[in-house]
Amino acid sequence: MSTISCFTEWDKLEAIIVGVPDYNCQPDHEPGVKAKIFSAASAKDFPVGLRPPGAYVAAQRELDNLIRVLTFYGVKVEHPEVLDWNQGISTPWWTAPVMHGASCPRDIITVIGKDIIESGMSSRCRFFEYAAYRGLIGRCLELDPASRWTAAPKPVLWDKAYRSDYPWKEDSEKRSSMIERKEFVTTEEDVIFEAADIMKFGRDLFVRHGFTTNLKGIDWLRRHLSWPNADAGVDAPFRVHAIDFPNDLCPLHMDATFFPIKAPDNERKGVIYNSPARRLRESLKPIFRDSFDILDAPQAQWTDSPPRSMCSPWLSMNMLHIDPSTIIVESTEKNTIKHLESLGMKVVQCPFRSCYEMGGSFHCHTSDLHRQGMQVDYFKHLTTTQVTRESSA
Repeated sequence: MSTISCFTEWDKLEAIIVGVPDYNCQPDHEPGVKAKIFSAASAKDFPVGLRPPGAYVAAQRELDNLIRVLTFYGVKVEHPEVLDWNQGISTPWWTAPVMHGASCPRDIITVIGKDIIESGMSSRCRFFEYAAYRGLIGRCLELDPASRWTAAPKPVLWDKAYRSDYPWKEDSEKRSSMIERKEFVTTEEDVIFEAADIMKFGRDLFVRHGFTTNLKGIDWLRRHLSWPNADAGVDAPFRVHAIDFPNDLCPLHMDATFFPIKAPDNERKGVIYNSPARRLRESLKPIFRDSFDILDAPQAQWTDSPPRSMCSPWLSMNMLHIDPSTIIVESTEKNTIKHLESLGMKVVQCPFRSCYEMGGSFHCHTSDLHRQGMQVDYFKHLTTTQVTRESSA
């Protein structure tokens, strides 16, 4: 790894962070976590603390295989530090009996242009997760003097940062009406965003408004990225769009809901997968009309998740591009594999379901440090004024 740069989800990958499963814990049922659990009865299926030893062994085996694949394609792999997450933490306003882990770097670290951005996380158990990445980020800055490191404002995460009485997922009617009104478990008391809510499309960034990213977080991103930086290869201000998916009863992290598959070229539009269970808000679809076709993602192979996983079956969409025509997919997702191949994609199949328990699939367990490519404008029909209006909607 010699440089830091990333503008898309699909350009040729050269360097990446791969998470570590060690000491990954099931967190306490704090407000930001409880909202992901189906019901009070099912909460017992998620005991707080360390997972069974076999879970770490199985996850590491799959991660080692992924690292072999990435290395075969010439990708430089970096890791966060292994830390003990099985210990309590506190601030003046709250306590948590355990933390979460460094399995999913996509949630906390994103590279936009040459800017390494550290998120302000939405859950108390993840407050100190940044510690695992400080050494890695320091090495990145030494290797690439043109890169920079920005830590977003750390949220306080006090009680008023949450709607503490947020309904369980089983209370679908009440929860659905709240989500339609964009009333999520996180309030606007803090600047909150998680990097897995961001999808990079060249000059345009699409940021999901939901449980793990609020409007203040999106506004912070828009302000921070609103000027060009020629030294960092950023020729024009980034445009930041707030988007949401009103049918999703657990709206968090974009990459199992809305995922770019192919980039546009001179002959045809690009392709985006959208989960048919949680489609993009209709009023937002015109943004993509001229540049991308939005297709229903193929049906997931599984109707449930592995034990102790809080992730949805739509992790079938949670893939990782090696380059614009090569993509890594979970090996059991035959519907997805078949459809991607029909689109002309080369599919690299890897087993990864054991990693789901740690918080996600390929996209979640990684975070791009360097992809070839520059700041392409795929949405020339948009103006800064239009984007500002969409982002603040």
